[in-house]
Amino acid sequence: MRSRHGFTFMEVMLALVVLAISITVLGNMQMSSVFRVDRGRELVDRVFLIKRRLYEQFLRPVMSEKAKIDRLEQPPVKITTQTLPVSKKSSLASLRDQLIVLRADGEWPRAGLPGSITMVSFAYRAPEKEKA
Repeated sequence: MRSRHGFTFMEVMLALVVLAISITVLGNMQMSSVFRVDRGRELVDRVFLIKRRLYEQFLRPVMSEKAKIDRLEQPPVKITTQTLPVSKKSSLASLRDQLIVLRADGEWPRAGLPGSITMVSFAYRAPEKEKA
């Protein structure tokens, strides 16, 4: 009787199937990770642009109920900024003469679905000097 050292054909095929499934799963996980990083980078870029507009508005607040719309081409994003008074219904209504609400909305196309973000901040409004 001879003893054989080695694997049978079925054992080799089973090992190859397990290896192929493992490589496929790991490849899919890697691709999904790359897509998530890309989406995160896109979001960070848009947030930076929207924050920049909000800070510009903070440094030069102009009371106007009308929204200012900026459309950027690279990256494609629509930024709407608005300066509003504090609502009379707000818990900050007692500070209505001293605060203004700054709002910035951003919208952009993303893989067929629109991406969007809204940022709101408050700015101190110096009291108007009374004319004598």
